[in-house]
Amino acid sequence: MSPNQKIDRKNIADIFSLTPMQEGMLFHYLKNPESDHYFEQLTLEVNGHIDDGIFTEAWNMVTVHHDMMRAVFRWEKVKEHVQVILKEVGVLPRFIDLTAPEEERTLGQLQEMDRADKFDLRQGAFRVTLCKIGPAEYRMILSHHHILYDGWSNGIILADFLEVYRELSQGGKPKLLQRNKFRNFVKYCRDMDQTEQENFWRGYLDGLERGTEISCKGAGSGEPDSDGKYDARFEQELKEEVEVFARENKTTMAGVLYTAWGILLQKYNDCDDVVFGTTVSGRSAKLDGIGEMVGLFINTLPTRVRANEETTLRQVIRQTGQDLQQREAFETTALV
Repeated sequence: MSPNQKIDRKNIADIFSLTPMQEGMLFHYLKNPESDHYFEQLTLEVNGHIDDGIFTEAWNMVTVHHDMMRAVFRWEKVKEHVQVILKEVGVLPRFIDLTAPEEERTLGQLQEMDRADKFDLRQGAFRVTLCKIGPAEYRMILSHHHILYDGWSNGIILADFLEVYRELSQGGKPKLLQRNKFRNFVKYCRDMDQTEQENFWRGYLDGLERGTEISCKGAGSGEPDSDGKYDARFEQELKEEVEVFARENKTTMAGVLYTAWGILLQKYNDCDDVVFGTTVSGRSAKLDGIGEMVGLFINTLPTRVRANEETTLRQVIRQTGQDLQQREAFETTALV
């Protein structure tokens, strides 16, 4: 289907609006279509014989089962951005045999080529590639735009695929668990009392006088350093001690981490009141079966850490934990 081609009405299963987080991702997509921001790629090692036909059938069954894997988006000539759930899309996995004599590409090159093949959200944003790298060894590459679903959903989708593949390979007829639809979460968000949400967040941010920044410029260069990642591993004993400390202070591990980050930002900003963004799963919403639904539930919310010379560390941690508990009822509020 070309970008400008109209969707066949007979192939439309549903149409509904976007969540606040989806709206934000769509904004960044339209601002810079060539960027790989929110392009999600997962590569899995698979050992044993794979039947190409069953592999294809299994993925198509899973796609039919989960609405968001069949979503396309429309933003032109409409009053409100919408996601259209198609009845049929056809996954049609790509099969690549890297053991073939004529094949000169490596797995790494295929992954890079896959990332370079950007999604057109008007046509779909999910695909599967199966790469054979040995007699009974494969790599399965799952790619999608984050606007479709969150990381939690990956586990649900993969569990369904493995179950369907197993059933089909044994000659059975797979029956997947019926789940609540993502459109009901969108409706849940839209039905929230906007005034109540506004009042909560106004109260939470009341008195905040300045933004919070952290410099990322390289020493003496005036230019930001390149992006990087740092992994820190802690001994099990230390982890358990922190968990006990968190429980004693009526918070979570996240609450302890957020407090530590907030205090660090206070030092960088030379102030005792900072705010920064934290991501929530969005699955605390009171919706039946939300833990088994596939879609984009996450949201980014302000987290505020206040401390001065008169407050103790325990007081700051407990206040942060209390704030995190109170905001659970308002986690679907649009960041804007």
